[in-house]
Amino acid sequence: MLLLNTFIFLSIFLLRSLPSLARGFDFEEDLFPNYPFNEKVLDGIEVSLIFPRGNETYAPTAYFPIVMAVRNPEITFPLGLRLGAKVSHRDSFNSDLFYFPNDSSTTGSFPPTSPYYFAINGTDLINRFTGSFTVKWRFRVHNICRDLGEHCPIIEQHYSSQTFSVDFSISPDAPLPNIEEAVNRCSNSTAWLKPFGIQESTNCPLIKNFSSPLPPMPDPCLVKPFAKDLAANVSKTILGLLDCPDGAWQTIKEPCRKKSSASRGKSGFKVVWLLLAAVISVWAVL
Repeated sequence: MLLLNTFIFLSIFLLRSLPSLARGFDFEEDLFPNYPFNEKVLDGIEVSLIFPRGNETYAPTAYFPIVMAVRNPEITFPLGLRLGAKVSHRDSFNSDLFYFPNDSSTTGSFPPTSPYYFAINGTDLINRFTGSFTVKWRFRVHNICRDLGEHCPIIEQHYSSQTFSVDFSISPDAPLPNIEEAVNRCSNSTAWLKPFGIQESTNCPLIKNFSSPLPPMPDPCLVKPFAKDLAANVSKTILGLLDCPDGAWQTIKEPCRKKSSASRGKSGFKVVWLLLAAVISVWAVL
């Protein structure tokens, strides 16, 4: 009897799990019913690569920061955001790949109420090579509704941005990376998604069909008030990757405690909330 009950339980579990197993990592399970209406969603979703900047040359560092910013995380997180970035050395096959969150999206997470969310990480790829590098990045919003046009149903579907590319160089004679200066000069790689309305039955943000791209309307300079605090948090992140208690991360040549080769560049984005008057940092990997 115990064996029979176990078999019945496992059968029910597998039947309920099959749709999720079939979807794998497509994340369609994040699509939501009755999302609470927030009129701020009509202001749009804005994601920027803050650092590195395109077409600039930097001196090599033991760990080189990759910094992304999300505007209005309070409305973006419930929609199921996921960031991705890949840093590649153009003269070799070496690269580092980062995601935030590492294995899903921000659906179900507690949304920060600060005006910006910053994801920070570092790669040691820059310290192992010189020459030309490329950062390719994109974002995905998992819970969005798409209007396919007249006489077609509105469907719930994820939205994936195009892949954006930023080229930069590393040279021993170049200036050291300066995060505060980069922020004050505004991002030169920003993506924008602006819903045109809200579906009445579910409060789902509506975007147009693939054939109707939305005009870009970003304002990457809005991040400038956070320049000094963001630079301090980047310093804390990189020093943490270096296992160094203090110092200027730009001039530290190697980790204070040697890391294994398997752990290099695999730490995942760090979580940073910046408020207007204070900095709240959570350094655990999601």
